[in-house]
Amino acid sequence: MTAPAAPKQRSELAVLVSAETRLDGALRSARADAAAVVDAARRRAEAADAALAEEITAQRAQIAADCAAETARQRAAIGEAARAEIARYETVRGDVLIGFVRTVVAKLVAIAQAEAGAP
Repeated sequence: MTAPAAPKQRSELAVLVSAETRLDGALRSARADAAAVVDAARRRAEAADAALAEEITAQRAQIAADCAAETARQRAAIGEAARAEIARYETVRGDVLIGFVRTVVAKLVAIAQAEAGAP
């Protein structure tokens, strides 16, 4: 009776070895699939990171351009306001000088007439 048990053990061992081989293959396949999924996720994350970095660079450039344009606009407005203020000052100064010159001329004429009338 021991003789028939040996072939049965061998066949059970063969089944176990075959099952282990299939299991090892399935594990390798699952590991490969998992590695592929992780690799794909990593590539997507790197692509998203690169896209975000590109967007940040574009936004920074836009902000810099907007700041430069606004600065130029403000400088132009300040220049226009300064020119207008200078023009108003020149007008007021001219009016004051004209009045001052008229007063001085009138006094000089009065002095000249007084001297001309005096013997």
